Amino acid sequence: APLAHQLVAFKLNKPYIDGMLSWMTSSVATVEVPHGERQHGDSTYTLRKLISHAVNIFVTFSHLPLRVASYGGAALALASFAYMMFVVFGYFSGRITNPGYTSLMSVILFACGVQLLILGVLGEYVGRLMGAAYRKPVYLVEGRTTDARSSSRLQHHDP
Repeated sequence: APLAHQLVAFKLNKPYIDGMLSWMTSSVATVEVPHGERQHGDSTYTLRKLISHAVNIFVTFSHLPLRVASYGGAALALASFAYMMFVVFGYFSGRITNPGYTSLMSVILFACGVQLLILGVLGEYVGRLMGAAYRKPVYLVEGRTTDARSSSRLQHHDP
């Protein structure tokens, strides 16, 4: 029953029980269930609905898309800076002779790299806000103790 109360506390607009349980417990078992033919009617799940469900699971229960954006933005910012150095070196070595090419490419590449990096940082903030909006508990209390020794130890603990 405590796990059920914790599940109800989540505020997801598209709840997915398996994902919510994975956040809350590692005590999961597998139960074999015999599957038979559908008795009445046809399934209303279309390929489009199944893909939408998969995307919802991936975006809701994983920070991986945001992390990919963050690391990708940082990598592209570094790569654009390296290419900018290559272009500037090419200008000073005489290989690039088109007027304005060096300054234009330097500004464009650096600005794009910085924008991607900032988008990655904003993505991390969005991920934290999403976690707060889901009301995902930081910890779960499985039980309480009335042991006087543990209570006194906690009350008199000096850091």
